[in-house]
Amino acid sequence: MKKRKILNFTISIFLISALFLLKCRTAIIGAGIIITVFMLSGKNIHNHILKSSKKSLSIIIIGTICLLTVSGYHLYTFKKDSADGRILIWKIATEMIFEKPGGYGYGLFDKNYNIAQEEYFSSTEISTFEEKKNARHIITGYNNYIEQSIEGGITGGLFMLSFYALFILTALRNKDIPALSIAISSAVMSVFYSLTYTLPIWSILISYYAMTPERMSLAGKKENAFRYFAIVLIGITSCFWGIFQCRAFYAQAQIKEIVRLSNHEKEKALKIAAEYSPYISTDWTYRRIYARLLTDTGAYDNALEQGKIALRYTEHPSIHFLIAEIYYKTGDKRNAEKHWKRISDMIPSDLRSRSCLLDLYINDDKQAQMKKTASEIIVISTFSKDKKRNIYRLKAMKCLKENP
Repeated sequence: MKKRKILNFTISIFLISALFLLKCRTAIIGAGIIITVFMLSGKNIHNHILKSSKKSLSIIIIGTICLLTVSGYHLYTFKKDSADGRILIWKIATEMIFEKPGGYGYGLFDKNYNIAQEEYFSSTEISTFEEKKNARHIITGYNNYIEQSIEGGITGGLFMLSFYALFILTALRNKDIPALSIAISSAVMSVFYSLTYTLPIWSILISYYAMTPERMSLAGKKENAFRYFAIVLIGITSCFWGIFQCRAFYAQAQIKEIVRLSNHEKEKALKIAAEYSPYISTDWTYRRIYARLLTDTGAYDNALEQGKIALRYTEHPSIHFLIAEIYYKTGDKRNAEKHWKRISDMIPSDLRSRSCLLDLYINDDKQAQMKKTASEIIVISTFSKDKKRNIYRLKAMKCLKENP
């Protein structure tokens, strides 16, 4: 590498520039930590720090704290709404951990967090205007430790923490600087994002972890026996898991074909959707598409069943909108209102759900609810990014004008 200093320097500049163009604060923090670890591992810098006087070290420490404080504040203000949104998520998620320290189940963060967010906005007066403004439907906790603690309980959170701690200690013991930089940066980035969703970074992390193992204390025949047992166990488990997943993957692969056929050959699309439905497992997107087809063909009972199955795994607004539509078409206005209200409570800035509620209250001549909803739409439309915000606003203003 030393023979290609100019090339490596040029590539590094391009990579760092790309990170800033990406505007991903977590990536910038991770890159900064990696660079810092490599710099501190250099012999010249290391020796310089050891030879420095107490006064010089104090200046370096104070300067570093000031730099981190200014950088942290700048990163916060760089995307303030996004940062405030994450703070809200961590606030609600932390309360969830205390309420159920045993965990809610892996893969169910989306489902349970959004219910908690709905309850937070609908049953408390402590929520602020900024919180309501920044609230969205959430699929990730933007913090690996918190998310793992919600899904797997406090034990799951400690497992994630132990994973990083063991990786850092092993890298230090082996004096493996690349592994150490990846371990520390990943541990810090996990505070600001769910790193397991970022497959390229997660793959690098796992690969380096595998390449820096602790030496097992087993020896001779015991070590070989343990290895053979582990290989057999992994092989058997992988076979069973693979067979099950292959069916699920193939069923998911049909989604594209179902969507394509849904425009002009609904019956054929329905046949394919029904055929692979038993193998789809927890994929709520498949259930939503299947339920949409059933709704369009008038099979409301079956559509409602598919929608309710989807709600076991997610609280996505599209599922609630679809179920509300089915209830409304079948004359069950009370349940339709319940699901539209659930969306508006979960996402206080949502205009579409409030527009549906407004139409319902106008048709049923519910004056109090109608005026309240219309007023909310007018306020929300001032900061909403919804493309139809002006249409919703005009409808609400017309409603208030006709019903003073």
